[in-house]
Amino acid sequence: MKNVTKKRGFTLIEILLVSALMGTLFVMMFGTFFQINEIVSFQTSASDRATSALNSLNTLAADFNNLVTDNWYNKEATYDIARPYFLVKKNIDSGKRFDFASFISGQYYSNNMALQSRVHTVTYYVKEDETNQKKTLFRRESVFADYKNPHSGISLPLIEEIEEFKIEFSVNGDNWVDDWDYDEKKSFPKYIQVTIKWEQNNTIRQLSRIILPPILWL
Repeated sequence: MKNVTKKRGFTLIEILLVSALMGTLFVMMFGTFFQINEIVSFQTSASDRATSALNSLNTLAADFNNLVTDNWYNKEATYDIARPYFLVKKNIDSGKRFDFASFISGQYYSNNMALQSRVHTVTYYVKEDETNQKKTLFRRESVFADYKNPHSGISLPLIEEIEEFKIEFSVNGDNWVDDWDYDEKKSFPKYIQVTIKWEQNNTIRQLSRIILPPILWL
């Protein structure tokens, strides 16, 4: 007589136990995934803002390095670029500094026939977002140089949620001043120092650069 072996299946308790264990592992893995994703997103955001600050300084330096000097201007002309224009004003908001800068910058470009140039008004300003009350640094560039209307042109954001935007000037590398108006000083600054601050990991970070405009537009 052959022995018949009965196949034994899983009991209900075993199925429930395995299901509970798998559910616990899933919840743990899901939570870990979100934690890792949040950390990566935070670090990426911090890295992006640091990169934005560096790009902002590079852009500002390029504009200052292409500063249009007084020797370029036609003194007898009656149109808007008949005189030099360079204006930077210190601005304090809630104990923090967010300066305003507007000046005329030049650009070389070439075509198939010759090397040409154009000039345009560049304006840097800080604007607060009404929704989150965070401040963003903007760069505005006009199509043509127009010192009478520095608010014209296309604005693009450079870096968000900044804590400070400061521009200082000097004629000898010392004795820095906060404001510079060509109409009052009758000259351009020889040294320009730009500082951008932002918050990262609950710490205020900053980048600074000293720019020496080469005065090439002679």
